[in-house]
Amino acid sequence: MSATEQDLLAAIWARPLEDAPRLMYADWLTENGHAERADLIRAQCELACIPEDDPKARKLRGAAQRALRGNEGKWKAHLPNHLKSGAWHRGFFQPHDQRRAASVQRVLNLTDEERRIAPTRRWAFKDMVDLWDELLASPNLDRLEHFYLHTRVPAGDWATRAAACPGFCNIRTLMLGSCPIGWSELGALLTGWADHGIAELFLSNIPLGDDGFAKLLAHPVARTLRRLRAYNSGLTAASVRALVASAFRLPDPHLGFDCNPIGDEGLETLLTWREFPRLWSLDLSYVGLTDAGVIALAACKGSRSLLDLNLSDNAISEAGARALADSPHLEKLQRLYIHCNPIPEVGQAQLRERFGDVLWDPQRTD
Repeated sequence: MSATEQDLLAAIWARPLEDAPRLMYADWLTENGHAERADLIRAQCELACIPEDDPKARKLRGAAQRALRGNEGKWKAHLPNHLKSGAWHRGFFQPHDQRRAASVQRVLNLTDEERRIAPTRRWAFKDMVDLWDELLASPNLDRLEHFYLHTRVPAGDWATRAAACPGFCNIRTLMLGSCPIGWSELGALLTGWADHGIAELFLSNIPLGDDGFAKLLAHPVARTLRRLRAYNSGLTAASVRALVASAFRLPDPHLGFDCNPIGDEGLETLLTWREFPRLWSLDLSYVGLTDAGVIALAACKGSRSLLDLNLSDNAISEAGARALADSPHLEKLQRLYIHCNPIPEVGQAQLRERFGDVLWDPQRTD
């Protein structure tokens, strides 16, 4: 490896959130006979900046796949076997360590060789709470792109400390599950890391509530989010009204209110959202739907882009099933989940006749 290439890679590792160092490296690769590697970097950097349903996205995904074809093996040849599973992101490989659940000790004891594997890593530590002070003091903290807490949180004013910690400078994904936190802690993290361009926020069993969700939609970080999920977070139809009234623009065409009691009122409000016609996937499992909400969904022209629809675990019966089967707007559906609803056999038969294999059967193993 030449000194020039070493300098270019060092710049990427020093500023992993920025595209400019990666694109400079792509230019150098093109000039030095590695055009396919350069094509991958350029295509994936642009893909990371545009919505998934942007007209250019399909072409860029194709360019990235062509670059990888026949090259991926040699580009990963230097990696040990346990790090060869993963995904390419913005032109560089993000490995998934298959040996064991990651421990904070992985960061504390990170070697120079391990630092060179990828610009950032997406470890989810199981023992972050236990080694919180040691983690905050680690000089390797800047390798982390992923912040994960589950069940427990550190003692004291942990969110303020995390938001102010300079080592967390490259965090772009937050995953918080079953933690005793509310908007005050979540807001502190988002405000402290707003300049990172937070791209993914996944909340599960977090008591966010309608008030917290409205504050999230109004927060500056909402402008950079590409993926947002709030599973079982206490959201009602009021949260859907807040979404429809907000300036929030869905970056990627996927949305889920699963396990939030938005009910028919929430769904009927969602159908009026300016972004609804863009949706490819919609998860409305266990949200309290009845036939009335499903009939409105089936009649909505904005449903025409849906590829994946989850209506499982609700109170949908024959009338709702018939409306779905008769809908002229669900021609693109590739998967429909509607199990665990009180639909009689006549309604099930109508769904099978209309959707065939698109209708997911919980008894199937594929």
